[in-house]
Amino acid sequence: MRNMKIKWDKNTIMLAELIGGIAVLLVLIVLAIMLMIRNNRRNLIHDDIVIEVVDGSENGNNEPGLILGENETDSPGDVTASSAIIDLTKENEATSKVEPADIYISGNMRSYTKDNYQLPELYAYWDDYRLDAVNDLIRLERVREITDSLGNSSDYYYHGETNSKGLPDGRGLAVYAKNTYYFGEWKNGKRSGDGMWLQIFLSDEGVVNGVKGVTEHQYSGTWSNDLPNGAGQEHIEYDYKQIEGAFVINNAIGDFKDGYYNGKMYIMTVDSLGKTTDWYGNAKAGSFEYLSEKVTVLGKRAIWKAGEGSHTEEEDGCRWIMPEDNNNFGVARLKK
Repeated sequence: MRNMKIKWDKNTIMLAELIGGIAVLLVLIVLAIMLMIRNNRRNLIHDDIVIEVVDGSENGNNEPGLILGENETDSPGDVTASSAIIDLTKENEATSKVEPADIYISGNMRSYTKDNYQLPELYAYWDDYRLDAVNDLIRLERVREITDSLGNSSDYYYHGETNSKGLPDGRGLAVYAKNTYYFGEWKNGKRSGDGMWLQIFLSDEGVVNGVKGVTEHQYSGTWSNDLPNGAGQEHIEYDYKQIEGAFVINNAIGDFKDGYYNGKMYIMTVDSLGKTTDWYGNAKAGSFEYLSEKVTVLGKRAIWKAGEGSHTEEEDGCRWIMPEDNNNFGVARLKK
């Protein structure tokens, strides 16, 4: 009898395990069906909503707009799937890490009337060429409030000399959106003569020419018709830890035309370790002349020659790039 009891207990255990396994399998099947139903609902909702970003100029402004999908309505009284759409015009681009437009967009002069000392103070430091004081001042919250108040506009606040028409003419300071400034000479409302353009990035959103980690971007030199024209220097500072690549432009000194490199150019590149390399080349309207007819196996051609004393592992001591990349060299945001 004792042996029969032990046999019965084993059978009971096996039966219990079988029932438990079947129960778990049924639960998993139910969960899978529920997930499939939810995904199908999401797909149906997604198919019903069509969003297209368009140039806001069609809406009578300079900001992006929206076109509603075929199954949507723009009537305030109707509640449809479109009510879930995020209005892109409300996006706070001050926190966006998207690189600003590469091409220069002109704006209108505004008068800053909130106080009567901040712009004159900044003007005085710049006029005395106290650039350390300028850099400290433009990082203060009270000055940042001025540039932030312009939002995403291309307009600017101005303090300085004007002509009989009230346009900037002579020496003056302009404060633009996104921590951007210009101090120098003007003629009939346009930057013309000697001047310095400066943009600073206070967090990690700095992107110039597709390169991350920019902390400061500057052009100093000759201007005409609101753009770099003549002899000048572009300077870009980085948080080296964020640099991706071995030949990121740190300095470009030479001639400029409508913001593009144009003529004999001295280029200094830097890598993620802070190592710099000097190069020389000739540019025309943003493209560099090739140093020879030689083409690498990958199709690259040489555009710069390393300076004397510069050590580089590049073939023939030259900088090699793909021909399709040999264009658009110039000061980002200051090109025509």
